[in-house]
Amino acid sequence: MNDEQKRLAIFNKVWQACDTFRGVIDPAQYKDYILTMLFVKYLSDIHKSRQSELEEKYNGDPVRIQRALDRERFIIPTIEIRDSSGKLCLGSA
Repeated sequence: MNDEQKRLAIFNKVWQACDTFRGVIDPAQYKDYILTMLFVKYLSDIHKSRQSELEEKYNGDPVRIQRALDRERFIIPTIEIRDSSGKLCLGSA
């Protein structure tokens, strides 16, 4: 499975999850879940942007980049998701 197929698979699963909420959650409360997901997406985008800036600033030095990220206002934890064989599916390589 290439990166584009993985991205589409994740995208489809997220939409399926959203569809399950629509059936059991009152429409007035649905916006609370969507706004929360949008906020998480916003934090993720800001983190990626800041990480790119720091990579350029520190010439790719992972120790200095991580130290600077640890001092940011919002800290996004790094996770790894592996399949049953132990192959990395999502996370850092």
